[in-house]
Amino acid sequence: MNKIEEYLRMLGKGIKNPLLVLEGITNAVKMEYGSLPQEEQDEIIRRRLICSKCPMMSKNREGYSTHRKEEHCTLCSCPILTKTASLDSVCGAKTYNERHPEDIKPILWEKYIKK
Repeated sequence: MNKIEEYLRMLGKGIKNPLLVLEGITNAVKMEYGSLPQEEQDEIIRRRLICSKCPMMSKNREGYSTHRKEEHCTLCSCPILTKTASLDSVCGAKTYNERHPEDIKPILWEKYIKK
């Protein structure tokens, strides 16, 4: 798959969840500028640590090759920085499992519920 095809495929998936994508981008920016509540920042950091060790993360997946520069989940194609900042999102394994019931992957984090 060439670079353009790879990004178009990713874009198609993001269009199906525009509010979650927007939430992830918004929260990532808020976190960068320190305007996100500490509890939510802690959750995003927790998720990023989990993803950084996941074998399905692009940088960790053996034999995986891509044109993309950003770290991303190879199960759902989402960029890690925005996926983990979308507090209403669930680990990419959930969508993968729904599409591949014969190859279930562990769901490493769920939708965030404010305390």
